[in-house]
Amino acid sequence: MKIKDIKIAVANTGPWPTPVPEDYEWTLVRVITDEEIDGYGETFATQDVVESLRAIKQSLIGEDPTNLNRIQHLAVGKFRSGIEIACWDILGKKLGVPIYKLFGGEFRRKIRMYADSGGPYGWGLGRSDPEDFAKRAKQVISRGFDAMKIDLDAPQHQEIGFNRSLSNAEINLMADQVKAVRDVIGEDMPLAIDCHGKYSVNDAITLAHRLEEFNIWWLEDPIPSLNFDALLEVKKATRIPISAGELLTSRYEFRCLIEKQAASIIGPDSCATGGLLEFKAVMEMASIYYISCVPHNMTSPIGTVATAHVCAATENFVALEHHFQDFPWWENLIKEPKPLIDRGYITLPEKPGIGIEINEEEVLKHIRFGEDFFS
Repeated sequence: MKIKDIKIAVANTGPWPTPVPEDYEWTLVRVITDEEIDGYGETFATQDVVESLRAIKQSLIGEDPTNLNRIQHLAVGKFRSGIEIACWDILGKKLGVPIYKLFGGEFRRKIRMYADSGGPYGWGLGRSDPEDFAKRAKQVISRGFDAMKIDLDAPQHQEIGFNRSLSNAEINLMADQVKAVRDVIGEDMPLAIDCHGKYSVNDAITLAHRLEEFNIWWLEDPIPSLNFDALLEVKKATRIPISAGELLTSRYEFRCLIEKQAASIIGPDSCATGGLLEFKAVMEMASIYYISCVPHNMTSPIGTVATAHVCAATENFVALEHHFQDFPWWENLIKEPKPLIDRGYITLPEKPGIGIEINEEEVLKHIRFGEDFFS
């Protein structure tokens, strides 16, 4: 089997519901073989990634797509994830098995998804009233999710200008926001907090202490995430589990975070790590240190289900992120299986490869302006 062509389609979400409209994009990849078996994958949609994919594809034509180690060697960088995931799809289809079986079989058949619900800035509300957090929590419950995350890094929390510091009033407001969510979802439903690396060590510790009474699932990136010694200081100072890692791109970067045990939980991203092989390697490394994994995920159904296959085959997986509950057409990008997310869970497809069928008509509706469709 040989790669005959690699085609790319950049899909656009359209404006998110924010005060300043902002789009998010997915780069979808189709790898075409000489045996009439196509595979689909996904990676980030920054312009440098798209250009890198188009530049590298000629060096991959004629290669065996089932030789994943060589594909990883030839396609260096996080942009390779789209190609690598598509090659896993091809390998599964060639062998007649779903991807999770290629990673050793499942620890679980149902993959828990948690609803990343953002913060008021992302909801287009332009304010930080606790009542707005409560309203958002009710939406999550109504959609069947049994775990969620909220952001506590919105601009409204920096009234005197951004300087990584938090006043007592701001911390008290955050506590009121978290309490408003807890009052809706109850004490038992998992609730995580994301700070997107916005705060200083001292203020992150103060915030963590203030939130400990609310039984927080994890506190994500309370400080800029690349100073692991500082992150360890925060971790040691609070009972709340600390999560980090969504910006790291390989096992070599994760090694320092994991060996220092600077986080109780890590959030690798299969697109950022360059594909499923490296993604799996990172999670297995974490398992040695009894560190749990809650993978970061902002992908279309292609990347989400591909990631779910590896999560099924990984012992220390806890839950997978889902950002697009506000986009009813997100699931329409595939024809089957439907529903993809049911009451907050994905049931693994049993069809070969990733196990989904792309809805090209729906993808075509969302192609980025000026881009060709799988060109």
